[in-house]
Amino acid sequence: MPYEVSLVTVPSGIGNTLDCLKNHNFFHQFFFMDSPLPEEYLLEACRRSEKFSQSPIRDRGAYFMCLIAGRRNISDAMKIMGCGMNDTVAFMAFESGHEIELKNCGVIMEKYSFPTDSRGIYGQMTMTEMELIN
Repeated sequence: MPYEVSLVTVPSGIGNTLDCLKNHNFFHQFFFMDSPLPEEYLLEACRRSEKFSQSPIRDRGAYFMCLIAGRRNISDAMKIMGCGMNDTVAFMAFESGHEIELKNCGVIMEKYSFPTDSRGIYGQMTMTEMELIN
């Protein structure tokens, strides 16, 4: 399944937008980054998050957050990468093809692209994934 990552603005706040999106059945996760991660890394985390049911974590978004934060503890991952419900600017990973639903919920998207030399960056994600699944 293809995914996208965007820098988003949500004037009504993330909490209100999540309420709007709860009626839509597609993967979407808001997150915060104080240092940019490569787009391909975030897209890989989206793909790997499909395996969340193989772990004790029962929420795909939480699994995704653990992968990109490099932490197996959900609380730690949320402290590092989480957004507040009143935040109006964040990053968002979502399944491609749902832009209309997002726009209808007040999400303003700007394409995210941050290429970098990603040597070694996947190792941390793989180690976290192995810890989560085992």
